[in-house]
Amino acid sequence: MRTSLSLLMMAPLLASSAFFVACGGGTVSGVDEAPVDPGTGSSSSGGSSSGSVVEPPPFGLPALADLKSDEFTFMKPAGDTVCALGGEYGFAVRPGDPNKVVIEFEGGGACFNNSTCAKPGSGGEGAVFKDFVVGSAYTGSSQVGLRDHGNTENPIQGWTHVIVPYCSADVHWGDKETTYGENTIQHRGAKNTGAVLEYVYSQLKTPQRVFMTGCSAGGYGATYYTAGVKAHYPTAAVNHFSDSAAGVMPEPFFSTLSDAWGFQSTFPTEIGSGAEFTKLSYIFKGMAAKYPDVHMSQYNTVSDITQSLFFSLMGGSGWQAGMLANIGELVKEVPTFREYMSDGTVHCIIEKNDFYSKQIADTKLSTWVGNIANGTPVSNVNCPSCKLPE
Repeated sequence: MRTSLSLLMMAPLLASSAFFVACGGGTVSGVDEAPVDPGTGSSSSGGSSSGSVVEPPPFGLPALADLKSDEFTFMKPAGDTVCALGGEYGFAVRPGDPNKVVIEFEGGGACFNNSTCAKPGSGGEGAVFKDFVVGSAYTGSSQVGLRDHGNTENPIQGWTHVIVPYCSADVHWGDKETTYGENTIQHRGAKNTGAVLEYVYSQLKTPQRVFMTGCSAGGYGATYYTAGVKAHYPTAAVNHFSDSAAGVMPEPFFSTLSDAWGFQSTFPTEIGSGAEFTKLSYIFKGMAAKYPDVHMSQYNTVSDITQSLFFSLMGGSGWQAGMLANIGELVKEVPTFREYMSDGTVHCIIEKNDFYSKQIADTKLSTWVGNIANGTPVSNVNCPSCKLPE
């Protein structure tokens, strides 16, 4: 059966996945500020020797200690946070062990020209990017994958879990208002992320472990912000896992995205220069040089249907060869990097229960990811037909 283009374009939204804050009163809802420097991840607040809450939260939001411990609470920081078409932004937190924190970045497409930016998620069929945040999606009882803390196989079960929702169409990186034809998009992923991190930093002063993760657009977010989080928590064991975010794009397209999203000004300067950031591997290499104790990792399927689609929307062809080349470069040149590659076409796995059943040879993905989160060494894992170039 042939899959229609419109269904393919909906895939990143249906899977909630794909490819930087000012003061203001916030709200807490199930449905509906000292700024953070997005490059360094640092806030104006000081540190302490405890992983517990030691200062009032920003934005008038409730303290972490006042949230229910067995569920996610959705909160709206207001201020300069905003979704792509002007909608309200919010984030979700599930309190747990204050010394172990997972920061999960959500996925949901991206836009970068007249065609793609004319197709928001709220526009229905054919949507290319998510432009809204709905609190009930994060607070409901039917959480699956990594968000299912009732699953004893969950490698981050009982950790404090922070969800960074996505609605800025810029893989969480941007800080720019851009007009594409008749459509004006608020690419403010940096401000939205900054608001979430400001809350986290105010409530958790010195956690022992921080796990950065996300699927697709969220995978790029996790990769981008790991340096800033490590800079803010220098004594913490910070580790990273990105899901379905291989960074394949046509040669000149990176500059197109930089111009559209304005992310060079938000680049984490601890590991390099925004002006020199022209390929995703630059982040991994910069992390290995600056923070060799941080484990970086990635999961991909060898024929990912959604990553392939977005590559074609950028004018590229041959996504699989590009993905294998990108991963091969990281395996060869970044000693802190590990990869887990599966056969198939499915995009994103941490948001599905397949996360617990996926296994190649004798290595379960959930166990492999758990080892990364806890700083245990892992080896590269490839399906028999997934061959990296020599």
